[in-house]
Amino acid sequence: RKRGNLNFVKYFDSLSQEWKNVLKNRNIELIIKKDTKAKYLFRAFEMDMNTIFSNLISNSIDSFQNLKVMRDREILINMNLEDENLIIDYSDNGTGLPKAFENNKENIFLPFTTSKKDRNGNDIGTGLGMYLVKNVIDDYNGDVIILNSEIGFKLRIEFPIRKN
Repeated sequence: RKRGNLNFVKYFDSLSQEWKNVLKNRNIELIIKKDTKAKYLFRAFEMDMNTIFSNLISNSIDSFQNLKVMRDREILINMNLEDENLIIDYSDNGTGLPKAFENNKENIFLPFTTSKKDRNGNDIGTGLGMYLVKNVIDDYNGDVIILNSEIGFKLRIEFPIRKN
C-alpha cells in the first residue's frame, strides 16, 4: 500500500457529511475553516485520518454530554499551511481537558488511560482513543500538542508536507 495525496478540503467536507446526522441530533455544529486558495494536499491514508478525527469528535460529543451549563455546542477545525507544515487546530467548547490530566497533559495519550466514568465512578471505554490519535500522528512524522483553552478542549496537529 502506498499513501496517496489526500486533499484535506475534500476530506473534511466528507467527514462533515458523515457526522452530519449524529451532530445535528445532539445540537452540535461542526465548523471547518481554511484558506480557500491553499492546496491542502498531504500523503496519507483516509482511514488513518478517520482514526484521528473520529476519535476527537467522539470525545467532544462525550464532553458535551457532561456540560453543566447551557451554551451553543461547537467543534472547530482550522487548517493552515505554515512553512513546510500542515497545521490543524481542533477545538470544542465542551468540558475541556479532564482534571485527571491537568498536571501532565501528555498522559492523555497513554494506552488504557481513561477519564470517562459511569454513574458509579467506574472507568468506561477502552482508553485507546487518544493513544491511537497520537500513534497515527507519529506514523506520519507529525506532532500533537494539547493547547491551553479557556473553554473546552484544544489541540494542534502538525504534519510535515512531503514533496513529491
